[in-house]
Amino acid sequence: MTTAAPGPRPEVAGCRWSGDSAGPHDGPARLGPGMLLAALGELDCARAAPVYAALGLPVVPMHTARPGGGCTCPDSACADLGKHPRLAGWKRLASADPAVVGEWWRRWPQANLGLATGRRFDVLDLDGEQGVEALRAALSIAPTEHPGPVARTGGGGWHLLYAPIGLGNRVKLLPGMDWRGRDGLVVAPP
Repeated sequence: MTTAAPGPRPEVAGCRWSGDSAGPHDGPARLGPGMLLAALGELDCARAAPVYAALGLPVVPMHTARPGGGCTCPDSACADLGKHPRLAGWKRLASADPAVVGEWWRRWPQANLGLATGRRFDVLDLDGEQGVEALRAALSIAPTEHPGPVARTGGGGWHLLYAPIGLGNRVKLLPGMDWRGRDGLVVAPP
């Protein structure tokens, strides 16, 4: 019996085939982090949060912007709608336990999903076109050319994920560019 040589594998953004990461090869496909973020983006927050936790990422339930305006937090003048934690002491309480995280979303089913930074990853946070231009000036790349995981933000910016380097947060690192590291927090997909 003869077997035909396998054909070329399709090129998929964020997917690395086994063997050399430079291109498709024979063997099973490996799901890259970019594809994982895209797949999680298809879920709602209540379903994605325990998956992030099961992957060892520290999850934090966040407040939510109300459809008619305002935030679910008690501050009627809140300027950070849906982008801050529901938990006092969130730095200590952020959890990678899917059972704990599931309980939070049973309590707050519409909560936004936050991930604590500086533990498993850091984030270069690009705000709009100004952040993209700062990235191009600093690293000569567009966000989509970043070799690691990338996620679009709800406000039209980008989150570029990096291995944690031990630094804390740096706001206005460059115009439109912030660093979220140790003791930081980002709103995550979906």
